[in-house]
Amino acid sequence: MNKEIQEALREVVWKSIKGLYQCDRVWSAWSYGTMTEEDFSPAEDDEDLVNEMGDGILKITDKSREAEIKRLREALKGTIYYLRNGELDARRRGTCMMDILETADEILKDGNQ
Repeated sequence: MNKEIQEALREVVWKSIKGLYQCDRVWSAWSYGTMTEEDFSPAEDDEDLVNEMGDGILKITDKSREAEIKRLREALKGTIYYLRNGELDARRRGTCMMDILETADEILKDGNQ
């Protein structure tokens, strides 16, 4: 993944969590009544948290893209199969081309966002 994209995504995450606080203790400590304001810290100051959230978003994006590319490959395989066997009639051709075009369109849209 391009470093510029990673940095831009981390910047978005950082801005999104700015002003939020995270609990520095286990959440069950609430039940003991021992929590104070000192048990919370600004989320944007936790570089590991920002990186973790950014990397998680990238993984989801990568997985989604992998699934779309796999779907595109399958659509292409089907078309090639029908072509090789002389079975690409008008109906199959229309279905295969729609699958290919719709999947490619989704990949392009995701790449431009």
